[in-house]
Amino acid sequence: MHIRLMQTVKPNPTLFTPDDIEGVEARLEEAKIPLALLYREGAIAQTTWMRWRAGAVFPNYKSAARVTKAINRLLPGSYCVTDTPQEDAA
Repeated sequence: MHIRLMQTVKPNPTLFTPDDIEGVEARLEEAKIPLALLYREGAIAQTTWMRWRAGAVFPNYKSAARVTKAINRLLPGSYCVTDTPQEDAA
């Protein structure tokens, strides 16, 4: 029997996380931007967003980066993320 240990991953403070959902939704509503536009711009399904919101699943890096970029386009100044992931120099 093999046991796989989960590695603790430190969240990237410049990327979207499910903890940000309520704030993002409030800012979009304030700006009169429909959530459907965020789903389209972020290339995610509405059900994916709802699962993140419910805490059922956590976005992977690529999804978080896409949604972060979409949020930046729709709500400038919300986050800062580069176009391509940067690897830490070892």
